Amino acid sequence: MSQWRAVSWGAHNVGLQEDAVLGNSFRRLMDYTSANRVDKYFLVYLVWALATAAWVWPLLTAPQSMAGMLDMLGVHRFTISAIQRFGFVLLGLAWLVATLWTEHYLRTSVSRQRVVRSVVRVVIVTIVVFIITTLVQLSPVLIQLI
Repeated sequence: MSQWRAVSWGAHNVGLQEDAVLGNSFRRLMDYTSANRVDKYFLVYLVWALATAAWVWPLLTAPQSMAGMLDMLGVHRFTISAIQRFGFVLLGLAWLVATLWTEHYLRTSVSRQRVVRSVVRVVIVTIVVFIITTLVQLSPVLIQLI
């Protein structure tokens, strides 16, 4: 009889351990697909899409602004044309690399649980890009004032 109790009690413990393992697996699965994690991915991809769209404006306006600045500095018009055309291609490649890198950076920030820090950094970089682009656009006016 005592042997039966030991086996029964042992089987009962094994059952508890299996339930604990399944419970932990289920808990991990729920953590992985939880609404909080989905919300973080939604936030990350929303910021990525907005930043990528916001970077199109400097991409389109920077070559024209640089051409105006170079014209004010007295650079030959053929040189300005070449700089403007190659500048657009190089800025397009830089935009593509920045877009892909930003998506990777924000996506991996979710698994590292650094979403807020990463989103703030992307927003700061976007603001800096806008400030630099605005200064380049205003540079002909600033050069005339000096």
